[in-house]
Amino acid sequence: MTTPAGWYDDGSGSLRWWDGARWTAHVRAAAPPAAAPSDPAPEAAPSVSAAVPGDRSPGSRRSPRPT
Repeated sequence: MTTPAGWYDDGSGSLRWWDGARWTAHVRAAAPPAAAPSDPAPEAAPSVSAAVPGDRSPGSRRSPRPT
């Protein structure tokens, strides 16, 4: 069984290219492991526009007066 070509850990903290038959001189830094978030980011609070007396805009919390 042959190991396919690709980047593999070379034991020194770097990745080295295996060409399928032998190690090459090509190396690169290993990517740091993805850190799991300890606390999820807080969700942004929905924006609420301030109600102005007499304002009938959709963002107004005031109920329309009956006519």
